[in-house]
Parts: sequence; structure tokens; C-alpha cells
Amino acid sequence: MTSNLRDYFKYNTLTTSEVSELLQIPKSKILSMVEEKVIQPLKVSAEGLLFLKQDIDGIIKDRSLKLPIHRIHYRNIMNDGTGYTNKSIEFFEENITKLGRIESIFIYFNSIDAVKAGFFKIYKNDEEYDSKHLYSVDTPSFVIRDVQGNEIWLGGCKCGYGGKGSGGSKTILKKLGLNQDVIDLIPYYRVINIFINDDGNIEIIYNNGIDRTSQNSRVVDDLDVSVLFSKEINNLVLVQEDSRISKNKAIDILKGFRSFIPFPKKILLLPSFDMADRLGYVVEIDSRDYFSFYNLIVVDSSGKQLWVNIPYKVDVPINSQDEICNILEYLGFDVPEEKMANKIVHLFNAAVSKKIDPEPIVFEKQKKV
Repeated sequence: MTSNLRDYFKYNTLTTSEVSELLQIPKSKILSMVEEKVIQPLKVSAEGLLFLKQDIDGIIKDRSLKLPIHRIHYRNIMNDGTGYTNKSIEFFEENITKLGRIESIFIYFNSIDAVKAGFFKIYKNDEEYDSKHLYSVDTPSFVIRDVQGNEIWLGGCKCGYGGKGSGGSKTILKKLGLNQDVIDLIPYYRVINIFINDDGNIEIIYNNGIDRTSQNSRVVDDLDVSVLFSKEINNLVLVQEDSRISKNKAIDILKGFRSFIPFPKKILLLPSFDMADRLGYVVEIDSRDYFSFYNLIVVDSSGKQLWVNIPYKVDVPINSQDEICNILEYLGFDVPEEKMANKIVHLFNAAVSKKIDPEPIVFEKQKKV
């Protein structure tokens, strides 16, 4: 099997557990949907079911859940707004009686996994909303949801490590009456979804979340990135933090967070920081007018984007620049042949000589599997 074919199946198919995580419903419900022909699996075997991701995306779209930001509008959310474990436990104790029968619990280590699941709110106020185009997001690491869709969000209780945050999660699960074998999972997995049916039976989905795309399940801890919300595209943007001094290579960030952009449909390569500034691919670092600029933009079919900064020499053909070629090939795009690569250099130089703002280089044609 070729590497392209492996990548295709890796990023275009889903297991039952992954569908459960995406739709936030138990696997038993998914099996019912299969029996009712609401969803058709790609393959049925003794090992389980395999689904096409585009079919699941269609269900998400039909349920008006395509953009997670829209999901919070009809939910009653009680948010502790803190990252302190003790305060999160106190908030839980003060508000748990406001929930009805608990239907599901979602616990995360990485905020990116919480964001991907739709658990985020935008940091903004009315005065700044019209003057900014990127906003930080507030994410919980522990969510309790009742059958009416009401939720408690806690920021100081986590999973996937042996620290105080995991200890807080254990305390809350114990107070909720969950079995010890469930509680014992907390330190070992970075995403834990718990579903509780009407009879009190429990179904658990657990994995290492965003880390699953890396050979080393801890490698993403060393990659400096942030998730922001873009008002312009009405979606999420993952950016390389302070790109001018970051020690992370763009290809490492792309590999570490590939599941954030599973279906890249377009890549923009910007020849200059002036162009990045003109097109809005900049992030303000602090109040001293210090900005981070990005010259490679990956656009996913979901609308999400990933921004990184790479070494790019405008006077050298792209097919002679290894880092750019590696990124294009990794994401499944064609590297320009020599004739086209030379033409790109010529067009850029011509625009500069005529004092015309050059256009970004756009890659859209993907390799066929």
C-alpha cells in the first residue's frame, strides 16, 4: 500500500469510537443509527465498523453543528471561569444540583481537543469586537452535561497526567458515583468521554486526542501553538506562537496537529511580511505593537485554518526549497514542476519592478490517490 493511500484511509475514515467522539453520542446509539440506515458504514467486520468521514460530516452539517461556535447558543452553560482545581471542585458542588440526570461527561488534557469538540467561548467585549479580527477562546477541561443539554464547565480538572488537575477529576467522578475502574482511567488518557444511559449503564471512549497524529504522544506539548477564533472566516485558526522566534519547524507543527486540518483544500504561500500584513495574517503579541507574521496558510475543507511561518526565498524556485516541498508533499499537494516554479519567481519579480502588490501563491490541486 502506498503512503498516499495510507494517508487517505487515515484521514478519511473513522472508527465507531471516533464517530462517537465527533457526534458526542454513545457507540450503542451509533449502532442503532446503522440499523435504522441513518448512516451506512464503509466496512463491517468482526473487528468493528469503519465509516467515511464525509458521511459523518454530512450528519454534523444536517444537525447544524458544522461550526461548534453555534452550538453554545442553545445551551445553558455554567462556567467556573478558573483554572484552579480547588475552585473548580467548589463550583461543581455549588451547581451540580442545578443539572438534571447526567447524560455525559467530557474530560480533556489539551485545550485544542476541547475546542475541536465545540467546547469554547470567545474572549471579547462589545467595544473591541469591531476593531479586532482574531480572538482568544476560553475552554473548559471538564464538562458535565444533563439530558436537557445544560452543562457545567470546569477549568481546573483534567485528565492524562498525574497532577492536581487529574486529582480534581477523580474527586468529581467519585462524588458523581462512578465506579473506581472508570476513575482509574483519568491519569492515562488525554481525552475521556463518558456516556450514561437511562439505566445507569456507562460507556467510555478514551484516547490521546490531538496527540494521536504524532508518533510520540507527548510531542505536541513541545509545540508552541494557540487556537484563536477569526471573525472574518467565522471559524477557528491554529497559529504558531510568536513565529519569528519559535524554534518549532512548520512541518513539525503540521504533523503534530494534522487532525486539526484533516482535509486541507488550499495552501497560501505569501512572499513577504508586507503581504501577510495586508491580508491580515498577523497576530498581535502584546500591547507594544509587536506582531507575529505568517507566510504559509493551510485552509481545511471545514473552514479551519493553520498559520505558520517558514523560510521562503522569493528568488529561488519553490521546487528547490526543501521545507516547502516537504510540506506540500506531506499535505498531499503537487510540487510545482521546474517550468512553473521559475514562472512564479518571474511573476513576483515583475510585480515588484512595476511596484504592484504581488498576489499570494495558491496551491489547490491535490495528488490523486
